[in-house]
Formats: sequence, structure tokens, C-alpha cells
Amino acid sequence: MEIPLERPFETIAAVTNKKDFWKLAVRVKDKWTVVKDGKEHLEMIIVDAKGNNIQVVIPTGYKAVYDKILMENTTYTLSNFQVQNNDLAFKASDHKYMLKWNSATNVVDVNLHDIPIPNTKFKPFAEIISGKWRSDLLVHVIGMVQDMGYCQLNEGNGKKLQVNFSLKDLSDISINCTLWEDYAARFIQYNKDRKDVGPLIIMLNYCKIKEEGRYPLSVSNTYSFTKMFLNDNIPEINLFRESLPKDEQLVSSSQILCTQSYTGSQVATQDDLLSKNTVLPLSQVIQLDQITYCVTVATIQKVNSNKNGWYYFACHKCPKIAKGDKPPYTCEDGHNTEIEIVRYKLEMDVSYESDRCNFVVWDREVTQMLGISAAQLRSNMIQAGITNRLEYPMLLDRLAEKNFVFKVKWQPRWKSCSVVCYKGGEAFVDQVVAKFPIVVPAEPEKDDLDPTPMNEDTGLNANNTDSQDISISMDLSATSEFDPETLSQMTPMSTFKTAGHSNNLELLDQVTPRSSMFLGGQTSENPPADATPHKLPAAHVVVISTGQDDITPAKGSSSKRVKLIKQEKK
Repeated sequence: MEIPLERPFETIAAVTNKKDFWKLAVRVKDKWTVVKDGKEHLEMIIVDAKGNNIQVVIPTGYKAVYDKILMENTTYTLSNFQVQNNDLAFKASDHKYMLKWNSATNVVDVNLHDIPIPNTKFKPFAEIISGKWRSDLLVHVIGMVQDMGYCQLNEGNGKKLQVNFSLKDLSDISINCTLWEDYAARFIQYNKDRKDVGPLIIMLNYCKIKEEGRYPLSVSNTYSFTKMFLNDNIPEINLFRESLPKDEQLVSSSQILCTQSYTGSQVATQDDLLSKNTVLPLSQVIQLDQITYCVTVATIQKVNSNKNGWYYFACHKCPKIAKGDKPPYTCEDGHNTEIEIVRYKLEMDVSYESDRCNFVVWDREVTQMLGISAAQLRSNMIQAGITNRLEYPMLLDRLAEKNFVFKVKWQPRWKSCSVVCYKGGEAFVDQVVAKFPIVVPAEPEKDDLDPTPMNEDTGLNANNTDSQDISISMDLSATSEFDPETLSQMTPMSTFKTAGHSNNLELLDQVTPRSSMFLGGQTSENPPADATPHKLPAAHVVVISTGQDDITPAKGSSSKRVKLIKQEKK
């Protein structure tokens, strides 16, 4: 069998590290310069006629020559590479391997191949929110700029320039976006200079997804790979704008304010929730007697039904409900809305331990929980022949038994909470629960008479077999004839108080009868001159001072506390 002399073209999907002699007909889709350790090299993405792509690295030594030869959206025949595992920290291609340029790499046949320009595959925001992404794989996103967040303007403070805002896609799902350094500077400058009206649409190619931690889940630019387009006249942005609802096509977001403070409806971070808000268990939240913002933990038990259904029409000029059976819909402020702006409003029964409460959850939070906008879900229901808003979608059943950290506005008048934002994750839930204040139960009030049976022989608790503490509190007059060292009573006491005994002398009688306080069976009212005070049998006596060592009529408290402790079993 005769072996052909010329090497055939192969597909990118077939590339492995088994050989170096690959011959590919490709289009250069994207190219960028990377600075590493003070040196520059080239990287690019090439695609073949089947739409498969692979990442190519051109080392510093070849950059100057091939940066001029290789142009974006141009086709070439490329051959001979060093094939390596694609182990880059941030990958622009999900191919298992990448190609590294070397001295044998050959470039010929400029624009001789018929390779279509590939469509950009955007990452749906719903997949990002639901966790269907890789932290090492760069993605393409497109959306309309909504609310501005924190902007770090780098005014001589040495910190990196930073811009934060929320980005909404065509599914009406929003996600946080952060731009850094040159990308942030371009965004700010464009916003200052723009003269056009309508929404600001941004497209980020090869951006990274940053998982939720100290800061919210977001998309962000890399420092070299990312390509940013702001309202550019390109097919992707034009198609996105045309696909927006008519009311949003006319909304002007020019001159979006960028300040060094949070504005708009940015989702709070974990640190914000824990450091800036009162953290209370649900049992304490529902006992508050005034409107309060706080953070709590609750489990969704079910979505409650009500006469208004699971969504409402919103006014296009204010956040109020627009009412009516057909356009124009009118809010209570008299604004007329010609189109249907669909928003979620759900009432949920939630619980924590044995306590329950009603939470009202609004559009943004429900959209994040379900991964689909109210408008899209309603459209799906209508396509299925369901037009009654009182028929609740099966999708809502997914929310049952979900455990979240909620920031809420407690409204005692309605005995319900309005949800401001929420966070999930077992670790974070446990972290918040650990911050709940510890409630020490109040000691129950003692009855006037101690129900504990007393031993008739010893006068001690009948249930006590080894030892017992007995506390006796006496008001001792500084002028009374009383010897605290021997507890001998020289004259009858005017007061004798014991915890739990209404009769001042009752407990003393139980310990030792007043009639036998002195030897010889004499009463305390007429003791013999040589009588020795009778001490309480088999008990240790301790005198506890109130803080004044010398009690005199002129200073300090006139009371001491006497405590009888450790009645030892004989």
C-alpha cells in the first residue's frame, strides 16, 4: 500500500499529544497579548470548519513576528505544534489540550479556506446562578446594565479602580458584574461621554465567574483575555437590543451615576449581613413591637395561595402595582402602562424550630431562587394553555424545605416579614445561627411555702442524703444586740427573712426550736446568766459580708448575709 506524501488536514477535535505533526485549516477567532513576569506573549483561539476550537500559546520569542502575520477573522493553514495538556489557570477553550508555537510551526494559505465565523455562545445567567459553570473556564456574557453598585474611583488611595453593577439578560435574570482597572476606566469614560439614548448593553468575551464568598456571585474581567463591547454596532449587541421588551428598549440609562457608595438594589454580601445587621432567631423577630430590619434563619415550608395569584403587573414609572384587565394598566398614582411588566410576589410560610411566620418575597429574590423570570414563567404557562394566575406553577414546589439566611423587614402591624435579600449554603446558615443571642430562662418565682418535705429529726431536706446548702438572709441592725461571730441572740430579732418563707421565724424553728436556743431548756426570753448559746448541729456556718467590714450606725449598709452550707451526713 502506497503511503501518501502530503499530510491531510485534520480536525481540532482529533488533536492529542500523541504527535506534533498536525495540519489544521483554521480561522483565528480571537487574539490577545498576555504580560507575565514582565514579558509579553501572544495567545489566541482558533476554530475549524466544524466549529471546534482550541487555545494557542505563542511564546515571547515569536511574538514580534507573528503578531503582525496572524490577524483576527482571517483563515490560515497551520501545522507542527507542541501539544500540551490544557492546565491553564483560566482557560479560553474547554479542549483537553492546547497548542504551543515552536520553531517548526508553519503558517501558509492566508484566506484560502471557507470557514464561517462562529456564533458567540453566551453563558445563560440562570446556569451561573444554579452553579452550572467551571471556575477555570472563561465564558461569554451579554446583558443590559441596571443598578450601579460600589465604585472605587482610585483617587490617590492606591487601590485598584473598580466598578460594580447588576447586569440583566433576556430571561430577566440579573447577576452582579465587576470591572477592574482599564475595563473600569473605559466603562466610566464611555458613560460620561455617551450621547445616545436607550439601554447600555455590555458584552464581555472571555470573562471569569467568581463564586460567592466574601462577595456575591459575579462575573468579572480578566486582566488580559477579556474583550469588552459597550453598545457597539455588532450583530450580538444589535440582536440583544432588538430582543428586549419594548419598554426597556426606550429606557435611557445614560449618565449612570458612579459613586463611592452603594446605591440601587445590590445583593448584600455575607460580611454585610453579619456585621451591619442585628441577628435574631425567628422567635425573637416575631416578638418585636416596631418595624425592624434584621437577619434571621428560616426554612420555607410552603408557598401560600392568595386572591392575587403568584405575579402582578408593575407600573413602568414607579414600583407600585398596575391594575386593570387590559392595557393601559393604571397604578394608584395614576401612571398608565401600555405593556405588561410581570413581577413575582409570593407569600411563604416559613419556620425555625417551633416558630412560624409569613414572609413576603419579591421579584428579584424569587427569580434568583427559581432561575427564571416571572415574565418567562408566565409565558411558558400561557403556551401550555394556562392563563389563570391563580393556578400556581409546579416549579414553586421546589422552594419547599429550602433553608436560607434572610434579611427581612419585620412589620408588627401585619405580623409578617418582607424579604430584602437572602443567602443560601449550610455553612453560612450555621455561621448565622451561631450568632443568635443566648437567652437565659428566667428563674421561676418561688411559692410562699417551700413544698420540699423536711426531715423531722434534722430539719433538713428529706430528699438530701449527703449534704445541703441552706441560705438564711437576716436584716441585722447595727445597734441590735447581736453577735455575728457566734450567732447568739442577745435580744429577740425583729426581722428574720428567708427566701420562700413568709413567716420570719419559720425556717429557724425548723432548724432548731426557739424554745431550745439555749441549754437547759430555757427560752430565749429568759435565758440564765450562765447560758451558752446553742450552735446549730452538724452544720458549717459562714458569714458573708456585704462589703463593709466595720458596720456602724453612721456608715455603710446595716445588713450582713449569713449562709449555712454543707450539712454533712453523719
